[in-house]
Amino acid sequence: FKRPFRAPPLIHDNRIYALTGDDIALSLSLNGKLRWTKKGAQKGTKLMNAATPTASGNRVLFPFSGGSLMALNASNGLELWNNNFEKSSLGSALATIGDFGGDPVIVGSRVYAVSAFGEIFAASLSGNVIWRNNISGKSRLIVSGNSIFFISGDNSLVRIDRDTGKLVFKTQKLITKKKIRFIGPLLVESKLLVYSSNGYMMWFDAKSGSLLRESK
Repeated sequence: FKRPFRAPPLIHDNRIYALTGDDIALSLSLNGKLRWTKKGAQKGTKLMNAATPTASGNRVLFPFSGGSLMALNASNGLELWNNNFEKSSLGSALATIGDFGGDPVIVGSRVYAVSAFGEIFAASLSGNVIWRNNISGKSRLIVSGNSIFFISGDNSLVRIDRDTGKLVFKTQKLITKKKIRFIGPLLVESKLLVYSSNGYMMWFDAKSGSLLRESK
C-alpha cells in the first residue's frame, strides 16, 4: 500500500477491514490475501488519527477523510449507500478538515457519526438520515439509554438526545486557552469521567453535566 494506515483495522466475520491513509477501503482474509478495495472521498487536510470502520451483518461502514460515511457490501465491496457531512462550518478553519472526530457507532438499527468540522448525525442502517446537529466532535461517542455523550470541537462536554439529536447540555468546564488534550468521556454508572493531558481527572453528572469533582 502506498500510504500507512491511520486507524486500527476492524475484524468482522473472520475478515479484516481497514482504511489506508489515502482513503482506500479494503478487505483482507485472515491470512492477508486482498479480497477487494474501494476508493473513497478525501481531503488534503487530515487529522493525525482517523476513525475505524464499523460493521453490522453484511454491511461495513467506512469513514473517509472527505467527510463521507460509506456502507459497502462486506462480501464484494460494492457501495450500498453514502452519506456526507454537510458543510456547517464553512468559513471557519475547520471547514477544510473532513475527518471524523471519532469512530462511527452502530446501536440497534442506527449508526451515529460525528465530524471534526461541525456536525453529528444519525442514520438508519439503510442510509436514511434521521437527524443532524451542527456540533463538531473530537472524541468517542458514548451511546447509553436515550443519550449520546462526547467532547465537542470546542472542548465542551456534550449530551444530546439519541432519538432527536437535540442538545441536552453543553458544559463549559473543559474550555481553556491552554494546549490541553481531553480524553474520554467514560460513562461509569451515572457519572462521566474525563482525563486531561495535564494530569487531571474530572467527574461530571451524566444527567445535568455539572462538575462533581476534580483531582490530580
